[in-house]
Amino acid sequence: MPVRIYFRGLILFRFPGPGEPDAGKLVAELLTEPPNRKPGPAFQPGQDDHDATIQVITGEDVRRLLPGNLARAQQLLPHTLNRRARVDITIPGCKGPVQRLKSFNEHVPKIDTLARMAGLTKDPGINPDDYLRATVVVDCGTIRVHDVVTWDNGFPLPGGNRGDTPATPAEVKFCGVQAGGHAANDCVLEADGDVVEISSPHDPPLHGSKWQSTRQRNQVGQENTTDILVENFEYQRGKPVPWGLDFQWLFARLGYGEADLGAAEVNAFKGEARKYDQVLLAQDESSMLQGTTGRPFPYIVSNQSLLSLTPIRNLQTGSPLTATKSRPLCVGGT
Repeated sequence: MPVRIYFRGLILFRFPGPGEPDAGKLVAELLTEPPNRKPGPAFQPGQDDHDATIQVITGEDVRRLLPGNLARAQQLLPHTLNRRARVDITIPGCKGPVQRLKSFNEHVPKIDTLARMAGLTKDPGINPDDYLRATVVVDCGTIRVHDVVTWDNGFPLPGGNRGDTPATPAEVKFCGVQAGGHAANDCVLEADGDVVEISSPHDPPLHGSKWQSTRQRNQVGQENTTDILVENFEYQRGKPVPWGLDFQWLFARLGYGEADLGAAEVNAFKGEARKYDQVLLAQDESSMLQGTTGRPFPYIVSNQSLLSLTPIRNLQTGSPLTATKSRPLCVGGT
């Protein structure tokens, strides 16, 4: 009977060592735009604001609680975390320290390493706390990657056609450094035991609460499992965007300043991004990359970055399964 805690969105994962505060725990810092920014004229107010939420799923059905138990129903809905809130999640009976599996080490980029590759240095003029939205701390468990960046080609990338492929894993390149691959956008921490205790003084509806799976088959959660969803997304826009300039705030949270990312790559990125959607690029460019100076960020280079899928076919002949092979000759005319 496991506990699963999902982490999605702009999150800096920390694993404090012996002698540090929260040693042996997972410290997930949910980041957002700093206050009092002065972006360029194409910037849309609120476009980079991240909404940090947490939701507990035990198998209880909100619809069955209404209208008689409104308070309990509200507890099962996503909660927006107050700025600078800290949420401590304890799993009784589970022993630390938090462990990282191979998928986490291979698909979650290391910010300090990327910073060194890009030639970034610490900037004493940065207040790292300006970028902190909220913090979620978990005392034990094992974390792995649940999913990597995918792309829905209903919105074709440069070099592709609409609907050529379904949603497909996509390799990303980090601008300004020689680094790329399949990057995680959904991680899950798993631990034995389906009981969870939450402490969050800044969020009274959650503070001091205790949760346990219904241990019944249900429509909202896996049987015998308590799920917690921790999400930190910016607002959705007119269509998906195959780049993530706000990734730069992970560096700022660690105190790194900016550097020249290289005119050749930045201009090539902007050229391809402009082909995809010039309005969305102008908004993001105005916000976080007006020139060539910045911090590394991930982007999907082109349609060639998508994983090549195998179509359904006849395994003996190799021909498409949907091909017409056994009908009499049938020719039309006019």
